[in-house]
Amino acid sequence: MKSKFLLFPIVFILLFSFSCKKEDNTKINTNIIAIRYGTSFGECIGYCRNEMDIEKTNVLIKTSSWDTINYPQKLCQKNISVEKWNEIVSSASSISFSELDSVYGCPDCADGGAEWVEITTSDWKHKVIVEFNSDQPLELKNLLDSLREMKIYLKGCN
Repeated sequence: MKSKFLLFPIVFILLFSFSCKKEDNTKINTNIIAIRYGTSFGECIGYCRNEMDIEKTNVLIKTSSWDTINYPQKLCQKNISVEKWNEIVSSASSISFSELDSVYGCPDCADGGAEWVEITTSDWKHKVIVEFNSDQPLELKNLLDSLREMKIYLKGCN
């Protein structure tokens, strides 16, 4: 009788120990549909607004000016790896993004510039604007750092 009671837990443990799967980084995270990131400067001549729209592995970079005649909008499309998308989504997913305020500090006051990030899921969209190169919520640091790095990496686009 004792052997039957011991057999059940052993079989149970064996079944569940083989059912664990290693995380696959090549799968696209679908909770976040898009991430948008940008900077802008109000008192500026030339290309003063930059935007990067990331939807899974597709990135659309827009560079524009307040003076659309002398500085027409530039568009460039690039691709990133699934791993890079998942890295950025992981940074964004670790934040209670929808609980953040919409504005921090005084973005673009005295032409200090503004920096923003917007997260879109199937249920909601939330945009947070901060002062450029200034104190931003600590929760945003890793995400903003990743987006800045990507912007530099893709800079040759425009």
